[in-house]
Amino acid sequence: MIERMRKEEQDEKYDRKNEKRRADRRNEEGLIKREQEKVNTLNEVRELVRNGLKNKDIAEKLKISVRQVQRLKKEV
Repeated sequence: MIERMRKEEQDEKYDRKNEKRRADRRNEEGLIKREQEKVNTLNEVRELVRNGLKNKDIAEKLKISVRQVQRLKKEV
C-alpha cells in the first residue's frame, strides 16, 4: 500500500515536471519551434506565390524542395 502511494506520488511529480517542460517549449502563440518554423515558411510561400514566383523559384529561394513547396501550397 505504501509503495503504491509512493509510486503515485513519483508519477505526479514526473507529470508536473513534464507539463512545465512542455509549457517552456512553447512561444506566446502556443507553438513549439518546429510549428512556428512551418507557419513562417507557409507565410513566405504565400507571399512569394502572390509575387508570381514559380514553384522552382520558391524552392530555390527558401532552400527547400519543389515537392515541399507543392505541399505547402496545398495548405495555403
